[in-house]
Amino acid sequence: MGVKAVVTNLSNLAQWARKGVLSPGKGELKGRTGKIFAGYYRFAFNGEDIFIIPAAGAHSEADVIVYFKDSGIVHLGDLLLSGSFPLLFGDLNKYPEILEKAIDIFPAQVKFVAGHGKDYTMAELKNYHKMIVDTRRIVEKEFKAGKSVQAVMDANAIKKWESYGNTFPLVTTIDWIAAIHQAYLQKK
Repeated sequence: MGVKAVVTNLSNLAQWARKGVLSPGKGELKGRTGKIFAGYYRFAFNGEDIFIIPAAGAHSEADVIVYFKDSGIVHLGDLLLSGSFPLLFGDLNKYPEILEKAIDIFPAQVKFVAGHGKDYTMAELKNYHKMIVDTRRIVEKEFKAGKSVQAVMDANAIKKWESYGNTFPLVTTIDWIAAIHQAYLQKK
């Protein structure tokens, strides 16, 4: 059975643990400043210790982060569309938090593998997180001022990051502004 079959469905992680394929992690994964991933699973594959960390709720309910500890690789899957605004079917409010945890918990020298696009270094992931936070702050300010999604788009409120809306046709700048608007309405 391959790694992909083990992690395909998040709800199956406990089942795979009962079968002995995965082991529940002991405790929590804690970062340098105290951020945590509360639950995780482990298994050994090809002599390497691999962590599977549920990270559901932002991109989808089935997202996991896979950490290849010995290789220094963190696979973020579709939680990272490098060079693009994120594609979120879940809660935008959870997304920056998941990235913050990844930045805090994993060693500085890891390579972050994207679901689409190029791999990121820790510095690149920090810049990506900053882009998410900054664009959201700017766009929410526009919504608080009473502007519509189209008015924010027309005003080029996030022109500085326009290239992120041109990388993948699935997530244009207007899609990102609309996602921020939806999250803004949920917070109200």
